[in-house]
Amino acid sequence: MLAPRFCLQISPGKSDYSGRTMATESQIQKVMSNLSEVQACANCGTRIRFGDLECPHCGGDLEDYLRQWAEELINHLELE
Repeated sequence: MLAPRFCLQISPGKSDYSGRTMATESQIQKVMSNLSEVQACANCGTRIRFGDLECPHCGGDLEDYLRQWAEELINHLELE
């Protein structure tokens, strides 16, 4: 028998028990959309999979690219 799962359900845009504001539906959709976009290695054009830290084809380092992607996403989310 599985143990019951207890979770705190908070509406998007509301504060949780720690006082932090939860993500809005718009922010969640922006993240989901960004994660589904096909990304390619700048060196060889190979498709980059979620979780890759280097290109699976040419071995190029992706850290700078991933940092830029994350920074643009955060700016696009309009966080306070």
